[in-house]
Amino acid sequence: MDTAGPKILPVKVERINAARLREAAEFVDVRMKNLITTYRYLDSLDATSAGLTQGRQLQLLFFSLLRQCDLYKTEISDKLTKVAHDIVENTKHLHEVRLKVQHQGNGIDKKKEFIQNSKTKFETFAVERKKLVSELVIPELASVKVTDQRDKANELFIWALEAIYEEPLSKYYWDNFREQALIKDKGADLRTRLDNFRVGSMTTTSTEATEQLVHNEAEVRDAIHKNKQQPFPPSVDKLFAIAKNISASRKIYLDYAESEKDLKKLFNDFDYSKIEEKKYSDIGTALQLRSEILTECLVIYNNILKSLTEKGQVMDASAIQRQMQSAIEKNVQSNPEPNQQSVALREPMIQSQPVTNTGEAFHKAQTSAAGSNKDGNCNLF
Repeated sequence: MDTAGPKILPVKVERINAARLREAAEFVDVRMKNLITTYRYLDSLDATSAGLTQGRQLQLLFFSLLRQCDLYKTEISDKLTKVAHDIVENTKHLHEVRLKVQHQGNGIDKKKEFIQNSKTKFETFAVERKKLVSELVIPELASVKVTDQRDKANELFIWALEAIYEEPLSKYYWDNFREQALIKDKGADLRTRLDNFRVGSMTTTSTEATEQLVHNEAEVRDAIHKNKQQPFPPSVDKLFAIAKNISASRKIYLDYAESEKDLKKLFNDFDYSKIEEKKYSDIGTALQLRSEILTECLVIYNNILKSLTEKGQVMDASAIQRQMQSAIEKNVQSNPEPNQQSVALREPMIQSQPVTNTGEAFHKAQTSAAGSNKDGNCNLF
């Protein structure tokens, strides 16, 4: 009968797949319990050479598992250190992104407020402009004295031609303009054009003409005064007021239009930052879960190592050998017949004890330790 027992297969340590950390820890825990159960069974047998051989083989497998658990614990500790560092870095990024989201949100609120205020101002200016137009007395405008084509007073009506009628300067001639725009229909067409004037649709020429009139207002007024225009026609003041109203409205409109573009960009940036925030938040959640799993597994391996270390003290090879030798010596002293007893001492329990059961229990422990791999390698991970 073969008393050497099954051959001890080496346990190969593989890197742990993070997704199966719990499974790995639980599997090692089960193998440890199986080994302890098998050891206790072997320990209950009488001291025989077969029992001694099985004990030594079990010891090798036992401490192989101990080493494996220690390596796994070290690897998990390293992973925990890295995860802790990643959590700190991710938290830093998440904080920065949230500050950016908050800043962008405030920017959006301010821009919205500015746009709303601009719309209100624009509408207010439009109402004021309509009021000024309704108060115009066209004959008063027709009474303005212009000496010649070079007279500075012409600029008031050149502005009307370029900005309101959108006609080129080359078509301007005071007598013709006065007749066609101020006298022929009593200025009805001019009033309608002023009343329906669309600031948002102003061309570059009309915008420049308006700005030029507003800039030169004082000079134009002086020219009208020099022409001995007494009293100064009130409708001239209103026409200047309309030009300044259009100029201010145009600035409001341009700022409003630019702010609308800015707001769109702010919303795009804000949406992107929110995506970033969710990304870092999800990463943080995943890292926290990974940390919890690793910590849980580390506790399991610490408990396993503590238990294995305690059992390892019992499974010291020299202690097992001394125990077996002591039992043999006791048998020799109590049985003086050397020839027959020596044989009996070497294999006294082979016939009486179910050695096949011992091999069976040991095989279960070895199978648990080796996993399902034919070479005995631990390839669960």
